[in-house]
Amino acid sequence: MALQEGDFVRIRYTGRIGGDVFDTTDEEIAKEEDVYNQMAEYGPVTIRLGSHHILAGLEEELIGKEVGTEGEVEIPPEKAFGEHDENEVRSFPVSLNALSTRHARKTRDMRVYWRYIPQARNTLAALAAACEVHGYELDVADGPRPDVTIYSLNSINERVYRDEIARADCITIVGGPHASACYGEVAEYADYVVVGEGEYTLPALLAAIEDGRNAPPGVATSAGYTPAQHTVLLDGYPPFSRIKGFVEITRGCPFSCGYCQTPRLFGRCMRHRSIDEIVRHASRYRDVRFVAPNAFAYGSDGIHLRLDRVERLLRQLDGRRVFFGTFPGEVRPECISRESLELVTGHCANTRLHFGAQSG
Repeated sequence: MALQEGDFVRIRYTGRIGGDVFDTTDEEIAKEEDVYNQMAEYGPVTIRLGSHHILAGLEEELIGKEVGTEGEVEIPPEKAFGEHDENEVRSFPVSLNALSTRHARKTRDMRVYWRYIPQARNTLAALAAACEVHGYELDVADGPRPDVTIYSLNSINERVYRDEIARADCITIVGGPHASACYGEVAEYADYVVVGEGEYTLPALLAAIEDGRNAPPGVATSAGYTPAQHTVLLDGYPPFSRIKGFVEITRGCPFSCGYCQTPRLFGRCMRHRSIDEIVRHASRYRDVRFVAPNAFAYGSDGIHLRLDRVERLLRQLDGRRVFFGTFPGEVRPECISRESLELVTGHCANTRLHFGAQSG
């Protein structure tokens, strides 16, 4: 049976440029060619022909082929990533040389560790990137280490790490959903508690600790708590840097579901990362997944949807396998419509949507 547009197919592939592998679905090849990404899922991938989940040249070659076909195809630049254009080349610093000498000195003077907790892996990616902007490099550890160790806890794993934090022979900083909701309780066994967003507050706290100053607003201690006086502009901080994570596209939520802490952590006013920034960071992935409280609310106030902006975002990502409306970027049930479903089936690789529900 010949493949045609609209068919869902599973494919394996390895892409090379001049003999160098730039993408593959084979884990062993990825490791052998030093392009392995621990965040990626290896194995056959499901695509929908005609939805631009893969390079245009490869998609054209697949249409009309029989199931089980194997082979090689050479794709011209205009049907892949385009011709190289020097005018489109941009340079970004890869060291701390552009930072002030005061910030660069801090990385050497105070060692800062992140306690590895699997459930907080994406938080690690985002906050490590934010700390790097201010000259602090977070090293991952399997336990508390001096000078400073940072934890991100939810209400399920808090009991697992509570005693470890209390006994730690170093300065401890705790953040995350549980710490933000119960900061007074957590401050009884941790030195500092970051309440809410951490991109600005965490580096400011590290600077205060090193300089011997009082904790900034947004940090609770056993002595008390002063709320933060800022909101994070998503474009002001990269979603990840050397530690890769999902791309967070939206924060905040205008609703108040009892089981969800999103509006308490990030406020009721939705904030969005720009399409240009999303595309720039998503380009580092073969499979693109987002973090959002409601993916279909991208570009809107969360109540009055702007699916035209969602479509604009997805069109900019054509050519990649995009998973939209699935964990960790679910949707709200009332946002599911024929129009929103057509956006997913027309541009995305997923065949399911994830949404939360509240009873009682």
